[in-house]
Amino acid sequence: MDAIESDFTCPRCGGNLIRSDDGAMLHFRCKVGHRYSPDGLEDEQTSALDAALWIALRTIEDSAALARRMAARAAERNQPQLLAHFEEKVRVAEERGVLVRRALLGISEGNGPTGSARPKRPGTRLPPTR
Repeated sequence: MDAIESDFTCPRCGGNLIRSDDGAMLHFRCKVGHRYSPDGLEDEQTSALDAALWIALRTIEDSAALARRMAARAAERNQPQLLAHFEEKVRVAEERGVLVRRALLGISEGNGPTGSARPKRPGTRLPPTR
């Protein structure tokens, strides 16, 4: 059996994957014991990317909401420099949110990196743009 360290990492634990080819079947495994066929590895990578994008979107939206509150507080206290600072943070967060939202739409509508159609995660929908 030929085992070679691959350039890929395990989508579950982040460890290096070893590529094994026994002649009949190609598979990847990590030191922890996760094992994938090529198709299974692609599916796990896509799922990991999808989950990471949802976390990123939620974090970005939380950051924008906090910056909005801080901007409102600065406005109430007549602190124009602080207000401008937090308004810029809101603007940047909203731009990032648009990018992540587009990536999520691409994955959920089958326009992701592999082009394969994948349904959205059950029970999830994209939050409205602000």
